[in-house]
Amino acid sequence: MKNELLNWCRTGDYQRDNFDKFLKAVKFSFKVPSVHITGSNGKGSTAHFLEMSYINAGYKVGSFTSPYLYEINELIKVNNSPISDDDFQKIYKEYEKQFKKFDLSEFEVETFIAFTYFTQSKCDICFIECGMGGAFDATNVFDPILCVITSVSLEHTAYLGKTVAEIAYHKAGIFRDEVPVVVGKINEEAELAILEAASEHRTKIHRIVDPAKLTLTNKGYSFSYEVYPDIVVNNFADYIVDDACIALECINYIKDQFPISIENIQAGFASDTLTARMTVLSKDNHIIIDGAHNPEGCYKLAQTIMSRFDGNNFHIVFACFRDKNLERMLANLGQITNKITLTSFPHERCRNEDDYFLFLGEYEYNGDVINLVKNLRENYPDDYVLITGSLAFAGYMLDMLK
Repeated sequence: MKNELLNWCRTGDYQRDNFDKFLKAVKFSFKVPSVHITGSNGKGSTAHFLEMSYINAGYKVGSFTSPYLYEINELIKVNNSPISDDDFQKIYKEYEKQFKKFDLSEFEVETFIAFTYFTQSKCDICFIECGMGGAFDATNVFDPILCVITSVSLEHTAYLGKTVAEIAYHKAGIFRDEVPVVVGKINEEAELAILEAASEHRTKIHRIVDPAKLTLTNKGYSFSYEVYPDIVVNNFADYIVDDACIALECINYIKDQFPISIENIQAGFASDTLTARMTVLSKDNHIIIDGAHNPEGCYKLAQTIMSRFDGNNFHIVFACFRDKNLERMLANLGQITNKITLTSFPHERCRNEDDYFLFLGEYEYNGDVINLVKNLRENYPDDYVLITGSLAFAGYMLDMLK
């Protein structure tokens, strides 16, 4: 499915007025039992662990996550298979006139198609990831069986608020009365805002605890979490363990409605490696691609790199979107190395050389990213190359280098 289909869509604002009018006009209803996931980082990983576990348990599972790496179809999956071009176009064509009449955004169209597809596919359970924030997000149009906040950091401040507390309260906009909430590791400022929202909705907050027997293996991490022993995740990123614990805590609160065995869970968590989360390329494992796309993500990535590759030399190839906090992202990555080269990739939201102008005195810019990586590998064969700054950039580079 090519993006040309949606090239007319509204961009540049964050409101639900048009979408709400559209949903009322088409008599929208979504009744598939679903878990709603928001957070600054970790949403996709958490949804992935849940999705794979329940697929292994024999359920028909829908998942809506964003952004995509290669094709728009990846956003919408049933049993880990992306929606086909035919199915996407069929739903799109059926509602195309209404989409345009109500001047919907691209994400609103994608969200509606996802919910419609999951209903038509007769899914047993779905895992729905917010696009941005919570309260006014296009996905916030159904009643979940469980709400999740993975993490909270300063992001999208033009839309969500200027403080962590404001952003946390905005994300808590997905809460529903008496529907339980699972929360990852957050700071006190965010927690107070979330507790206030929980009180308004008469719901309980369930926090994750630290895993036991955490061990680094030759493929990733193994650990136990409360009643779930011998969990293995095939990934070297430290932050992935927190996301896995959030997913396990979620299973605690839906297992009565959706029974699942420990064997299903173990198989689901170990089923494959998460793409663009500390993904290692090249025969000598010296190219690493990670989709860190905000300051918190870059901080967690830096902590993983420094603990996993202590003493190794790194070169960072970095590209990000214009709306990201570039200064803080680069400062956090600077804990790894000062050898950071700024670049661009084909995307309408990506920073180009002019967008980096305030930083060109401190960092080099190279617009030919493929040759840049090639030259770094040839000139510094014993060093590592870390490619990061955006999940879309990670997807582009995975496609170019695979």
